[in-house]
Amino acid sequence: MTTAAPKRIDPPFAGRPHVLFAGAEEHAGVGPLSKVLETEFTVTRVTTGESALEQASTLPPDLVLVDTALPDLTAPMVCQALLAEHRVSPTTPVLFFAPAPPTFEQRLALLRVGARDSIGLWLSPGDVARECRAYVEAKHEIDQGATENLFDPLTGLYSWQGLVRRARELGALAARQRHGLSCVIFAIDLPPAAESRHTLVATRSAQEVRQTLRVSDTVGRPGNAEFAVLAPATDAGGAVGLAVRLARPARVAVAREIGVDPEAVILRAGYATAANLAYKPEDSASLLLRAGSALYTGSPTPQHSWLRAFVEQPRR
Repeated sequence: MTTAAPKRIDPPFAGRPHVLFAGAEEHAGVGPLSKVLETEFTVTRVTTGESALEQASTLPPDLVLVDTALPDLTAPMVCQALLAEHRVSPTTPVLFFAPAPPTFEQRLALLRVGARDSIGLWLSPGDVARECRAYVEAKHEIDQGATENLFDPLTGLYSWQGLVRRARELGALAARQRHGLSCVIFAIDLPPAAESRHTLVATRSAQEVRQTLRVSDTVGRPGNAEFAVLAPATDAGGAVGLAVRLARPARVAVAREIGVDPEAVILRAGYATAANLAYKPEDSASLLLRAGSALYTGSPTPQHSWLRAFVEQPRR
């Protein structure tokens, strides 16, 4: 029986992980450390904190190393800017490159600004590479888990987290194209005898309406008894038309599931619209909350009492 650790058959990354290394030119250890990392990472070298901030937004890196002897900004300033200004994702590890092991107080200081640890040539080259690899693999695993959680594994529909991310993606596209974005949330009221089947009924309805939507539209389940549709390039009138068009297949799916006539199914919907995200920038994910609020407190549309529009309350 062998005691050797099993080798990983599939590589953890599709390509070489990308390291952004901000190291001062006059720091003698920068060159040797870069050579160590280049054996298994793609390394982008910059020599100032400002250039690190510029490069971080365009790469994006899997790991950031920040020299504690940069000529323009301190390492804590760079780390805070990277994270607070969202130049890197929250899961991207930031390590400080220092000439000596950090003291306990220094370690606390770097943790307070969001850095994970300090490395330097007081470690062996192999230990430096292993530590960097461990942080990058941890980031990859977290990101992979977050991606998987965007979908409900049982239905294939977007989860609440997936809807939030998709709303922001569609909102960014709408802002560039000067278009609007609408969200419609449907809720189904079941008779008391079928209350326990709310989740299944909402899922069946969402899957049914998905067959009639545009490829660009997104369907998901923000709650157990609800399903939501995100519709890009759709104004308030388009949102009303969308809701009316989807009401019939949604009722048919419910009727088929619980064995009643489609006309007996009570369907409610609320919608919210951002007319032009380029003209009035906002967090497009808030449309999900507004449409959900409209279900209960919105203004009924003139021709469809079951459909309510979100009405923004005046500020006091």
